[in-house]
Amino acid sequence: MYAMILLHKAGKDITSENIIRVLSAGDIAVDRREAEKLEVVAQHLDIDEIINNALIVPTQIVIPIEEPEVEIKEEEEDEEEYNPFKGLFG
Repeated sequence: MYAMILLHKAGKDITSENIIRVLSAGDIAVDRREAEKLEVVAQHLDIDEIINNALIVPTQIVIPIEEPEVEIKEEEEDEEEYNPFKGLFG
């Protein structure tokens, strides 16, 4: 599809040979049959319309995210201060 758009914008005919050249220039392997299919498809497409519709994409999409409610449990503190020697000396 991109090869077809590039050829269209350059004012070149959208042929299987030109599609192969564009893709080969980008070091992309292409099957001749696939290029021929694209040539046939291009004959039935209005590429200007495709380009114009593709450019009407919002530039920024904002999706509101709801923050999950997190319950924080506070550790119960003993009223007495911690003493590691408690109980050792009677």
